[in-house]
Amino acid sequence: MKIKEIQSVYFIGIGGIGMSAIARYFLLQGATVNGYDKTESPLTKQLVKEGASVFYKEDVSRIPKQPDLVVYTPAIPEQHTELQFYLQSDVQVVKRAAILGQIVNEGNCFAVAGSHGKSTTSAMLAHILQVAGKNCTAFLGAIASNYNSNFIPGNNNCFVVEADEYDRSFHQIHPTASIITSIDSDHLDIYETIEGVREAFNQYVSRIRPGGKLFIHENYTNQIAELPRGCEKFTYGQSEQADFRATNLKVNNGGYSFRVSSPYFTEHEFFLPMGGIYNVENALAVIATTTSYGVSVRDCEKALKSFTGLKRRFEYVLNSEQIVFIDDYAHHPNEIRSFVKAVKEIYPKKKLTAVFQPHLYSRTKDYYRHFAQSLDLVDEVFIMDIYPAREEAIPGVNADLIANEMQNSAKVVDHNNLLENLQQVNTDVFLTIGAGDIAKKVPEIKDLFVQKLNTKKNG
Repeated sequence: MKIKEIQSVYFIGIGGIGMSAIARYFLLQGATVNGYDKTESPLTKQLVKEGASVFYKEDVSRIPKQPDLVVYTPAIPEQHTELQFYLQSDVQVVKRAAILGQIVNEGNCFAVAGSHGKSTTSAMLAHILQVAGKNCTAFLGAIASNYNSNFIPGNNNCFVVEADEYDRSFHQIHPTASIITSIDSDHLDIYETIEGVREAFNQYVSRIRPGGKLFIHENYTNQIAELPRGCEKFTYGQSEQADFRATNLKVNNGGYSFRVSSPYFTEHEFFLPMGGIYNVENALAVIATTTSYGVSVRDCEKALKSFTGLKRRFEYVLNSEQIVFIDDYAHHPNEIRSFVKAVKEIYPKKKLTAVFQPHLYSRTKDYYRHFAQSLDLVDEVFIMDIYPAREEAIPGVNADLIANEMQNSAKVVDHNNLLENLQQVNTDVFLTIGAGDIAKKVPEIKDLFVQKLNTKKNG
């Protein structure tokens, strides 16, 4: 069945960041959208406002019996009663990645792959294309602050999409052009080894369309064996060997100014209002991609200046002379290291305190020593219980594994006693780090700091 012919869709796990974007797409197409999720969230509330029906209890008696399509996320357990009902019926049932691939493969597809940086890079890419009048439809893995959404609708046959390596989802996509930000050892529950990860990325690259383009960070170009016939490869980075090169990087008003040299335009200066050299490199990848496809340098410059980032990606929660509070989604040791170093570039010699919530038992088991090393860049750390997401607990794997490996001060806390432990915190810069439900604690922590500031001011 072609996408345009689908009139009704049922989503199992509709509240996920990727699933909700696809649900929004079908609502925009005029389809009837229903779905299940375990808990109500801002994403499900917004979907209901936009016309979807969302249910929070498994109940085969009330689900639509003959939708045109059922979409489910890998986070849903196989024994889910609604999923089993549909699998045993004659309804078409597909994973999220399969239907996303079907949608974006019907048009020009600009995809962003990589172990880190996909969401920020794809949001930058979509924003530049919007500013340049290309009007692409974008499926994002986070909420873009410029649009307050993880879905940006367009009205032509052009798509921006995150090419997610989890569950080999990106093998469903055949991009016109792709960015690869990084190839790192992650999702070892799927790939087992870094060699398995590299093999998956090479398989993804083999799916780039004939005549397409690959833009890859210079540190990872030797991990890609070959491109499809007729495809071009461009590197980006800071070395003289990179095709697209960022130079003269300077911290400027909480962001970066930098110059870019390339095969497509004479050297030009840009400003990105975000911290982190890794975000400069993400911007460089986007500049490379968009200018290679005809976007003017001036439009790129204008768009980057107005890019306000993503929710939970180096997001300022408080920014005062007394305290700075930044929230970030980092959940891999390398991401944490890059994030903390970026904070230190902007706030050198300031005391840093962080709350970190590990994401997944398997990731904690694989990387607890690496997590400890990254978190040791912070002066004072509170470590929350592991957020399990789709996993069952692994005996002996807990937050203490990380805390016991650390050299600096580290204390294990939970949701119930976190705020109590933060009452006595005295710091210059405070960080919340992690991909789990630590996000729900951010408003409470903000209120605590505001209350402490007011008490100090009035006292």
